[in-house]
Formats: sequence, structure tokens, C-alpha cells
Amino acid sequence: MPPERQLPERATVRVGAPRVRGGRVLFHWQQDVPRWHQSRSRWFVHYHGVPLERMGRRVLFEVLLSLQLPLWAASARQVTVVLPEPVGRVSLEFWSAYHGVDNVRFEGPVDDTRRFVVPRVGPRRRLGRRVPSRPLAVTFGGGKDSTLALRALLRRRPPREVLLLHAVQLFRGEPGTHGRAALRSLLTVLGPRRLLRSPVQLVSTDFMAVLRRDRPGPRPHINLYVPAMLPALIHHDVHQVVFSRTALGYRLLPGRVGAEAFSNPTGRLERLERLRRYLVDVVGYDVHSESTHAAIGEYVSFASVARLFPDELDRLVMCTRAVGRERFCHACPKCLEFALLSLSEGHVAADLDLDRLLRHERVERIVALAGELDGRTARHGAGPYHRYLGTATHFATWCHALHRLDPEDSRLAVTEAARDNLRALKRAWGQRAFPAVERLDVRAVRAAGPLGQEVAAVAAEAFPLVDHDGREEEDHLLLVGDTAARFEHHAVMPTPRLDQWAERWAVPDAR
Repeated sequence: MPPERQLPERATVRVGAPRVRGGRVLFHWQQDVPRWHQSRSRWFVHYHGVPLERMGRRVLFEVLLSLQLPLWAASARQVTVVLPEPVGRVSLEFWSAYHGVDNVRFEGPVDDTRRFVVPRVGPRRRLGRRVPSRPLAVTFGGGKDSTLALRALLRRRPPREVLLLHAVQLFRGEPGTHGRAALRSLLTVLGPRRLLRSPVQLVSTDFMAVLRRDRPGPRPHINLYVPAMLPALIHHDVHQVVFSRTALGYRLLPGRVGAEAFSNPTGRLERLERLRRYLVDVVGYDVHSESTHAAIGEYVSFASVARLFPDELDRLVMCTRAVGRERFCHACPKCLEFALLSLSEGHVAADLDLDRLLRHERVERIVALAGELDGRTARHGAGPYHRYLGTATHFATWCHALHRLDPEDSRLAVTEAARDNLRALKRAWGQRAFPAVERLDVRAVRAAGPLGQEVAAVAAEAFPLVDHDGREEEDHLLLVGDTAARFEHHAVMPTPRLDQWAERWAVPDAR
């Protein structure tokens, strides 16, 4: 939060009744203080093909509170939220504890109903035949991580039992954006997967487009993939859902103690188990959720796809900015990351214009930065990290990919200017290997959930299992920017607020 911003002392948020039409719900509200973190006071979720009007209104408030409550809490020191229709006190207290919110009180039709059961409205019968449930949903974006998860989990399951849960997340709110983004998902991300014969559930939302990118604030993280997907999961009778947050998301944060020492708290098994406990006992629906990649890093994820499922390399969609049938926009960090990773594995994508990508102004800016380094390296032995290079947790993978690739490869149909840019990147950041990015830490695998262990076992067919034992020597070095990442895989993250909620409402373990 910028230091110049003064929080209002009090705020009142008046929530409108959710507007439902078919599978689309619009959430909206009014507040008497300016919106700091959001550009407007409404957003929608469209669960394509899901009959929301038959599911019960309470489920809608689970979605709303899972995403919006921390943003309301950040609008003033004390916030009053006026509800439009009955919501259980047990739910309001749960979501306050889940988000760590203690400055919000609720008014309106709050009731003390201890439990509500969601009506089953899934596609149970078709042409007189019972449709099988989908025991497992894979949050599928088409990139390296979700592709590895999908292909690995299909090893043991028939395709009809694995649902592809695809979220079209709009990051811009201009007219026509929704239609173009949904069309690209259908044609480019999901279309090539029809051969796998798994069912698909499309969900689109403009929640991220409403968040202001110029002002840091609460972000949804894993909540977009688990509680916000609850109507779709119930519709398909899914009781397990996975996402693909990678290993460096489960590191310890430097200089912190206690519960705050853990990165990615919403995606850890401890918090997700408390969410499951709530859903079982209050909502009456059991959903186990976990990351398939808690032990799998960026390089292992991409290279496992390349080595074990090479047919997928021409279907991976890591870029989120291209339109239509195009896989690449040739301008964003994801396109450059794909290029470096694929070249490090000896793959040249036929539909990637490497010359255009390597001569883009963004790459030229990085090349200029490389020139300013003039051979200078950080303590880890490669050039120092800069935000121009992309995500800090991907930095060791960036360096390792540059170390492995060959700018002189004759298969690269690029101009000499583009090849010179690739040489400059390699000279600045590809001086040394980071072998830890090509390994699976056996301790991380043991600490992962059952589905994460299953996916790691498939990745282990291509990469060795090693015991890092918390060491930071050269061969075990993983980085967040220029800082060595630390892990304590078997540490248990405390959840005191959620434990207190469970004790107050006498909620047993969800097992």
C-alpha cells in the first residue's frame, strides 16, 4: 500500500443481490469510500452450461466472499458490509478467518443456520443413460504445468473421469475482450485437446480485469481455482481438484517467523484442508484440492513434457496475450520463456517466429541491460536478476536454459541481429549451469499431497530424485531473483484463526 494513502476510518459496503442468468452471475455493490484497488464495483463469473438458478443462492455468496471480502476489508479501518439476503454466520466467520480479516462486520439478514446442503444439479442423465461423475478436475490453462499434470494423471484414469476446468481470465475490460478470449481458449487451448477425450468445463470471469494493476492489494491466488469454481465442481460432481503452483511457491520467506514464514499460504495443504473441512461440514460437499507441482520446478515441468510427451510441444499455450488461433504474441515474457526453454531442450517450434521475438523491443531492452553489465555477475555466478527478465522465481530456470541452448544452432532461421541478441543473453546470464532446476527434491515429493506425488512420479521418469537436505551449495542452488531459496518441506504452517473458527462451531476434521 503506498505510504501517501490514508485509509478512511469507516466505510459501508451495500451488496446488491447477485444477478443470475443461466450460468452467469454478476456481483455488484456500492460503497461510500473511493475504490482504491478496483476500477469498478462489479464483476461477473460465467460458468458455461451450469444452471446456477437451480443451485441455490448460498453457493453464490461462497464465490463472492472467497474473492471479494479482503478487498472490502482493505477499503477502510472499519468496514460494515450490508448483505442483501440471508447468509449464515458460520460462513461469514469462516471467510473472515480464512482471509485473516478482523475489521469487517456484517449487517442484514445474517442467520445462524449451521449447515446448508447444495442441491445436486449436475448432468446426471443423458438420453436415458446415467452420466458418470468426474472424480478429478485439472485446472487447465494449456501451459507446461497444467499439461504435465493432465497427461500424468491420465496415466491411471480413463479420460471421461478427468475434467478439464479451464478459466478464461480477462485482464482487460475493453468491449469485445470476453468474446475474443473465449474464442481463443476454444480454438487454441482446448481444441487440440479433443483427442484426449476428456470433458471440458469453461469458466470466464472479469475479476482480474477489475483489479487495478498500478496499486498493489489483495490478490485471489488459489481462490480463483478452488472456492470460486465451486458451482462448476458441484455441477460435475467433482471431489478432487488440482492446480499447478510450482515448487518455489512453497519456499520459506526470508527474515520471517511463525505463520508468515510460508509463501503461498492459500495454496498450502494446511489451509486447503481447513477449506475442505468447511465445505464438508457446512456446505455439505467434499472437495480435496492441492497443487500437482509442489515438488516440481519450472524447468522440470517444461522438460518433462518435452521428454515424456513430445507431441504436446506443438500444443503448449504459455502466452496469454495472443488472439485467435495464434499461440504466440511474440512480445511478452511468456513467449520468450517458451523460446528459451524449448531451445534448451533442442526443440524449434515451427509456428514461433524467433526472429520477430528476438528483435522485439522488449528483448532489445534486455540486451541493452546485458551490455551495461559488461560481464559483471552476482554471487551465484550469473548476471544479476532484473525485473525485465520476468518472474523472480523463474530466474534460475532462465539462467539454466540460456546455459544449455546453442545460439549457433543452424536450425534457427533468424537474422544475424536476432542471433546476436541471443548470444548477448547467453553471455550475460548463461555463464553457469544451475543443476538444481533439473532435479526433484525427494523431501518435497514426500511432503506433497497424493496427487502431487503421482505427478512427481511421472516427472521422475525424466529427472533424478535427490535429497537437497536444505543445503545451499552450488549444485543445490535455487533462486528467487539473486537470493537463495530456502525450504522446510515438512514444516506445518499454523492456521490459528481457522482452528478457532472450527472450535467455535464444533467443526470436525474433514476426513
